Amino acid sequence: MYKEGSEEMQNTILQVPDISVFLEKGLHLGHDSTKWNPKMKNYVYTRKNNINIINILKTKDKLIEALNFLKKVAENSNILILGTKRQASELVKNAGLASHSYYVHKRWIGGMFSNFEIVKKSIHRLNKLEEAFERGVQDRTKYEIMLMKKSWTKLNKLFQGVKTLDSYPGAIFVVDVNYEKPAVKEAKELGIAVVGIVDTNSDPDFVDYVIPANDDSISSLSFILDLVVNAILAGNKGVGVKHSLVDYSKFEVKVIKTEQNKLLNDSKENSSDLIIISQAEQEPKNKPKKATIGTITKKTIKSKTKT
Repeated sequence: MYKEGSEEMQNTILQVPDISVFLEKGLHLGHDSTKWNPKMKNYVYTRKNNINIINILKTKDKLIEALNFLKKVAENSNILILGTKRQASELVKNAGLASHSYYVHKRWIGGMFSNFEIVKKSIHRLNKLEEAFERGVQDRTKYEIMLMKKSWTKLNKLFQGVKTLDSYPGAIFVVDVNYEKPAVKEAKELGIAVVGIVDTNSDPDFVDYVIPANDDSISSLSFILDLVVNAILAGNKGVGVKHSLVDYSKFEVKVIKTEQNKLLNDSKENSSDLIIISQAEQEPKNKPKKATIGTITKKTIKSKTKT
């Protein structure tokens, strides 16, 4: 599926499969004609059963153009792959891992680009938690460790694919530009190149490299992402973002006790032992025996006989 170092990846101009494969994967199937965006008119071939049919020849040309651009960008910088809708989520994650690229596959945080310095603090917090889990935490209770793991789970869901992101990516590849409008808008405002799959209901004006194609079908998305991964690998030669995916929610965290805390615990144990000893010493050695019922009755009988 993803072939690093293959001969076709070494070519300056990347090629794509035959157009019959495009049809087989359903790239030509657009949205309902009532939901289309008029700006996509140039990419629509015809309408059939109220469905817009995308001109697959233009899809092929635009796809080749976009792939070669991604390859060129990947030679000098990293790329971010974005797709958070349900059917794209895992495909995007796998593509990010395979191509050694950044990825966002669960939720786009508003301001990730436009308010990057603030977002970096959350990413830093995530990395600090992982470092603490690896080396062990100092003087923490089980309850505190549980809270730390909860915090990690929330942050990891959002930032697992961008843990090492310290500057803007060279470009972003967007699975559905209509679904990811906030991200596309932020990228355009900051001059980050946008490459995206644009279906018939989307606005192509916000995208630098338009790939007119079906953005809902898993077969269509998988096919395009496979080509995107190969293009990025052709550029970065497999040397890009390094991902570490450890599930710290189930990680056995070591608790490290400081010397001061150890001394405090030892002193508490010693003091408790002294209390027990002192209580034992305070008890009299020869306790007077308690009178039994029999002795009491004998004394009372004697006193009565004397009188």
